[in-house]
Amino acid sequence: MRKISSILMISMLAVATLFTSCNKDEDNEDKRPTLNFIGGDGYTSTSSTITLGEEILVGWNAFSNTSTSKKLSHFEARIVTIGMEDQLLVNEDINGTSYSSESFSISASGAGVFDIKATVTDNAGETRTVSITITVEEATNPDTPLTEAEDFTWNREGSAAGTGLSQFGLKWTSNAKEVKAKIIKDNATKLVNLGSSAWTTITTQEALIAAIDAATDMEAYHEVSAEANHTYDDVIGTIVDGTYYMIHVTSGTVANDISTGTAITITGQYKK
Repeated sequence: MRKISSILMISMLAVATLFTSCNKDEDNEDKRPTLNFIGGDGYTSTSSTITLGEEILVGWNAFSNTSTSKKLSHFEARIVTIGMEDQLLVNEDINGTSYSSESFSISASGAGVFDIKATVTDNAGETRTVSITITVEEATNPDTPLTEAEDFTWNREGSAAGTGLSQFGLKWTSNAKEVKAKIIKDNATKLVNLGSSAWTTITTQEALIAAIDAATDMEAYHEVSAEANHTYDDVIGTIVDGTYYMIHVTSGTVANDISTGTAITITGQYKK
């Protein structure tokens, strides 16, 4: 009998321990609502590093706790920067088992670090807070695209000076001995031959500056015939008052007039 009694006591103790364990589990249950940053479709939902001037898109979804089903009562979101006053994005009372915030496009006026924090509260006073950290860095050596190609026209009739060249710091007052148009520097500080491939391979101002600075200065560009129509694929560069030009010469036409003499027209495009 003692042996049986001992077994019964042990069994009762085990049951008591089981009930105590269950109560502790219930006490430790997470009763907070759910809150997430919206992800995908251009949204930022995790801590990130961006470049100064870049914008990020943020928003939030919140849901009642699946166990308690307590309705949501309040939502707020803010930008937190050390040493600065918080910037409030949302602060509103809500009512329901789910909530989706409006979206916010956020950028920074200077390099640094800030947090984006959001908190949702339910009717039982349970809260959930989520946060991401955004690091803003200065842009390093950004490339500047060249301007869109624009047309140019250079004209010279008879012995008159050519027109349309001054923008590029050039002038055309005579033709070369080989009976070609002789384009020379006027107020340009440099005139160079960049090669035909430069028109498509040089796409940024930084690359154009480097190419012209590295090229050999020349006295004149005289490749366009002063006697016959012709097409060309010549790319030259000039510097005028600190502005770098890339000039693509594509056509030369010649017309003879008894009263005015030979008229030569050179056309193409330029970028800067």
